[in-house]
Amino acid sequence: MLNTIKQVFRSPRFLVGFIIFALMLLTVIFYPLFVKADPLAMVGNGNFFKPGTYVNVSETVTANRYTLNVDVSGAAKLDRQLNESDRSKMADWLIRFGGVDEAEIDTSDSVALVELWKNNYSPDADQPGLISTDKKSFERLDKRIDEILSSSG
Repeated sequence: MLNTIKQVFRSPRFLVGFIIFALMLLTVIFYPLFVKADPLAMVGNGNFFKPGTYVNVSETVTANRYTLNVDVSGAAKLDRQLNESDRSKMADWLIRFGGVDEAEIDTSDSVALVELWKNNYSPDADQPGLISTDKKSFERLDKRIDEILSSSG
């Protein structure tokens, strides 16, 4: 048994894994001893409350109100859902086929870009030079924008 343990600890792969495991274990043990902040406050932004509270109807009526710090605006959702490549593709289509001047397009303002897109994009528009896959990718992008807008209200 002792010989097997000696042989295992000579393996560089095992040593790396063992060191990583030991560091994780030591962090889990010692971190709460040094950091006294509320762990739920570290993780969330006001969304978590103390666990173990059972709520009935009368407690709900008489309870204090809490405000959740969650950004539910449509602009924030658009910013998260539309990446930079989608925005540049939209701007490129609007310039080439939508008849929009390049000065009117700001890819950093997702709300204005989507408004321009909804006013000018048409899958039936004449799009010379585009292959079928590009046309379908623009249709999928338009459908995804519709889904984002419908879910954000």
